Amino acid sequence: MDPLVSFEYKSEVGTRLVPIIEKIKQENSEDVEQLWMEVVEAFNETSEAELGPVKNEPTKEWIFTATWRLVKKRKTVKTKMKNNVHNRKHYNYLCKEIKK
Repeated sequence: MDPLVSFEYKSEVGTRLVPIIEKIKQENSEDVEQLWMEVVEAFNETSEAELGPVKNEPTKEWIFTATWRLVKKRKTVKTKMKNNVHNRKHYNYLCKEIKK
C-alpha cells in the first residue's frame, strides 16, 4: 500500500473519531448503538473517500475443467485397477498429472 495514502487515511479517520471519543469521555448517557453507528460510518466514509470504492472481482476457478476430467478418468481407472499392471501405471500417471 502507498505510504502517503495510508497516512492520509489514518489522519482522516483520527480527525473523524475525535468528536466521537469526546462524546464517550463526557459520558453523555447516549445510546451505545448510536455511537457505534457513528464509528462505523466514520470508517466507511473515510475508506471510500481515501481508498476508493470496493472492487468486487469475480473469483477464478481454482480447479480447471481439464483437471476435473483427469479426476473422473482416474476414478474409472481405479475401479478397473485390480491386478492389472497397465491400469496401475496409468492410475499413477493420472495421479501425478492431477497434482501438477
